[in-house]
Amino acid sequence: MFDLNACKGYVIIDGPSADLVLANFVRQVFTHLIIAHGGVILHGACVVKNGNAHIFYGTSGAGKSTICELSSDCIIASDDLTAIRKIGSRFLAWGMPGTGMRIAECGLRNSLGPYRIRAIFRLVQDTENRLIQLEGAKAVADILALPRTPVESARITKMLEFLDELTDHVQSYELHFRKDTSFWKCIEEVLGS
Repeated sequence: MFDLNACKGYVIIDGPSADLVLANFVRQVFTHLIIAHGGVILHGACVVKNGNAHIFYGTSGAGKSTICELSSDCIIASDDLTAIRKIGSRFLAWGMPGTGMRIAECGLRNSLGPYRIRAIFRLVQDTENRLIQLEGAKAVADILALPRTPVESARITKMLEFLDELTDHVQSYELHFRKDTSFWKCIEEVLGS
């Protein structure tokens, strides 16, 4: 039983999949809290390099897990779902609790965050590395095309306003990348170290 209004509750879990059930419960609560506080959950990986979050998003098979595997010198806050909120004037990213199981299996370092977002990248697997800057409406449309947690209709307007502000303040790109670590050099050439 869990009462968000009273800020208390308890969970009774029994059986062979208790860890998975608890992880799913924690993700659901975290998702509710992020959305209730004006944030969004993005179907994307959060890779932290030089203390800054780089969000890599795309549909299943776009390369989020590949990017994480190729970023062994980075912190992987999430390989699949990333929470984003604005606090003060900064846009921050967190990995989702309970999604670190696959990260641990890959032997990658994991810390949930928060981290300041440096840039957002829509993934396109390619034979060469290049970045194409996405502007305003195109960046928002690409993010909205992703699968996402259902949102009440009353919050859709706030979510659109949030995404519009996010893409105004955080650089968004389409990242064409080869399946090797050279994509980081391409990013650093455009964004700086």
